Amino acid sequence: MRYIMLMFKRVSVSFILFLIACSSYGQANQKRVLLPKDYSLWSTLKTESVSDNGVWTSFSLGYESGLDSLIVQHIGTNKRYVFAKGRQGAFVQDAYFGCLELESTFVLCDLATGKLLKEPNVTAFYVVEHSYLVLITTSESGMNTIKVIDCKGNELISLSDVGAYSLSPDKAVLAYTLVGVPGSLVSLLHFGSKLVTKEIVPISERRYTNLVWANNGAQLVFLSSDAAGVVFDTLCYYRVGSDKLYYYATVTALNWPKELVLDSEATASLAVSKDGTRVFFMMKKRVPMEDLSDLEAVQIWDGFDGDLYLYRQRYGHDQDRSRLACWWPDSGRFLAIGSATRTSAFLTGNQDYALVYDATLHQPTTKYNPDRDYYLMDLSTGVEVPFLMSHSESREHLLCSPAGKYISYFKNGNWWVYSLYTKEHRNLTEGLPVVFYDETNDQAEEARPYGNVGWTRNDSSILLYDRYGVWGLTPDGKQARQLTQGRRDAVTFRFLPDTVSQVPPSAFYYITDCYDLSINQVLQVASKGTENTGYCLITPKGKLHYLAFERSKASNLLKAACKPVYVFQQESFDCPPQVVVSDVSVSSKKVLFRSNQQHYHYGWGKSELVDYTTAAGKSLQGVLFYPFDYDATQRYGMVVSIYERQTHTLHNYTAPSLLNASGLNKTILCSKGYFVFYPDIVYEVGQPGFSAVDCVLSGTKAVLALVSVDSKRIGLIGHSYGGYETNFIITQTNFFKAAVSGSSVSDLTSGYLSLGLSYAKTDYWRYENEQLRMAVSLFDDWERYHLNSPITYADKISTPLLLWTGENDRQVNPFQTMEFYLALRKLKKVNCMLVYPKEGHVLIEEKHQIDLTNRILNWFDYYLK
Repeated sequence: MRYIMLMFKRVSVSFILFLIACSSYGQANQKRVLLPKDYSLWSTLKTESVSDNGVWTSFSLGYESGLDSLIVQHIGTNKRYVFAKGRQGAFVQDAYFGCLELESTFVLCDLATGKLLKEPNVTAFYVVEHSYLVLITTSESGMNTIKVIDCKGNELISLSDVGAYSLSPDKAVLAYTLVGVPGSLVSLLHFGSKLVTKEIVPISERRYTNLVWANNGAQLVFLSSDAAGVVFDTLCYYRVGSDKLYYYATVTALNWPKELVLDSEATASLAVSKDGTRVFFMMKKRVPMEDLSDLEAVQIWDGFDGDLYLYRQRYGHDQDRSRLACWWPDSGRFLAIGSATRTSAFLTGNQDYALVYDATLHQPTTKYNPDRDYYLMDLSTGVEVPFLMSHSESREHLLCSPAGKYISYFKNGNWWVYSLYTKEHRNLTEGLPVVFYDETNDQAEEARPYGNVGWTRNDSSILLYDRYGVWGLTPDGKQARQLTQGRRDAVTFRFLPDTVSQVPPSAFYYITDCYDLSINQVLQVASKGTENTGYCLITPKGKLHYLAFERSKASNLLKAACKPVYVFQQESFDCPPQVVVSDVSVSSKKVLFRSNQQHYHYGWGKSELVDYTTAAGKSLQGVLFYPFDYDATQRYGMVVSIYERQTHTLHNYTAPSLLNASGLNKTILCSKGYFVFYPDIVYEVGQPGFSAVDCVLSGTKAVLALVSVDSKRIGLIGHSYGGYETNFIITQTNFFKAAVSGSSVSDLTSGYLSLGLSYAKTDYWRYENEQLRMAVSLFDDWERYHLNSPITYADKISTPLLLWTGENDRQVNPFQTMEFYLALRKLKKVNCMLVYPKEGHVLIEEKHQIDLTNRILNWFDYYLK
């Protein structure tokens, strides 16, 4: 077995090095025909990490064969190391690189010499203070062994029978529990110049879990249970500096509500306040065994229920969900945040206040989630006052500032701030010369804001997006300035998230990031239709320094921790992804690595934007992908792939593959001599089907006027909402000679009255407020639903149609596809339906993906060749 694995590694490494050493960029003496046997040559590139001083970078190559590799490359000399099946890589300063390889083997590479240190059976590892390496091995029983080594491979400490463990945010201390006979304990391991262990809870018969650090690493909280580890009844709080341990035992505390118990199963059940003086935790109702639901009892679906029976069966009653609470260890004070009816809550930036609400009050609703009535609770007094009534539940509509001074919210097309000190609401954006909501919105619901990116230091100003740029507005409403100017040239600027966020990693907070504008910040840049994309730095003086802004797609930017060295990916439809490095200090940029060199042996096509105007007078764009070795004197077939807006795909490089979740691979189609066209579609509210017809036909006819496409050899394909559009379009025109529709809606009436099984809610919201854009209830306008249903015009279809669905699709009921099939069958229309067993909205099993891709290719080849 060892010999086989060594050979596997040699083959995979040799394979990667062969591709790396392949012909130079763009070199191709003879063009080849792309065949299915060639598809496995392609890889997927992803930038992974950069060393502290920007000396080394790592990136991964993934293959369908599973022969994935992790590559580490020196940015200056291009020296490379390749790790077969490498994953979870991390640099140790600029000197070493560690990762996990085959069979969970930890590998540490000395980047100067190439010497390898290997440790078997490692499931995870961490680089911590003073360049120590913490290796974790987890057994099948869930118990852990923790070993600490130095970069020379010397074992410094080994801990077995470790239950829970947690590394402090600054990676200076590891908290862990030891579990065994006769009991368990909690200890800390300090990573100083010497390793020091400190027992903070002596051995006892109790059990401990959910170790959570404060954001500053100065406090640790956790839960304690009885000896069986079943009932968690005690909160524990430890101050690292003073070595003090506090307990809050719910079984004996006089202020604890006896009908509640600690919730140890919540995703984020514990947190420490920023000032380190309070513990936030979750609690839930005590549920006696005899109160558990009888799964065989009659289901009662009451017509006035807020939530469907199906939803309550899956998630329980909202009033019975976990609730937020606060404990002050120094005083022993306890506060239940919210009330028996307003059970949900989240905290403001400094956790002095909480916004509490009843998530069920405005039910039933035709929205995905009901609006909420928010109440502001002062945690120092426990007093609640009304804050916002009937407000959107969306997180993007209500956010707290990181320093805790303000709450921002979006209402009636404007951004407002509320001062937690002056108790005043202020409209910040009313009267400004631009709007801060989506001007292109074509859905029935209120237009969404472009975004609240965050605040500057100390909550000095709020950063908001308009369509193209970033604004900085002071919360007193006195100053509003544009940080970027992109409107004139239709260039969009967006911040990247700050690398050091001030938001604690907890579900208790709806807090934006904090940006320090006294140092350079990175912005994403994109021109209209994403024809040019890239990154730039905005300096403290507001100057822009471009790292890249080219006719390509830029993504996955990384920055070295200590130097202005940036690494990112670039790609275009006819240029495989490559790793690019930009060193701001010396104003240099270079391509560090080019993936998929075999690409250049084939006569690849190109992509371009196509402008067109709909019959309704709307100016739109689409993306046209050319066939390989295009010859303007020849006539070509074309496949039109539809959804909504798709111009953002202009530069997406697509590796040829039969493994496609919805069966479409534009590169394979182009290699077989087809044009592929992705038109943008916009909608008139209440007329989704007819809007799609107008946009798709207008865009397709614009292509016919531009390139040599045979108008008698054009196919149409769509999946999900695109499948609905496909179904409808072919009922209104015989322009397309073949069509493919996947996981689609065919009858808006039955669709409106169906259950959304994936979320256990009605599908009303999809039709009234979301993609279907009907704006009104079925019962308020039967005719509108009838006229936009493909099933209404099934007898008009003359286009051969291939239908497909997953048998277990919980997003769009498969009976929608079957209903259309049965109608076409009854009408003796040319059609075929594929039902994939055990599959959902998209196909997961490789054999099914291959089958669907081949069937779609054969369908178009039969009707369009």
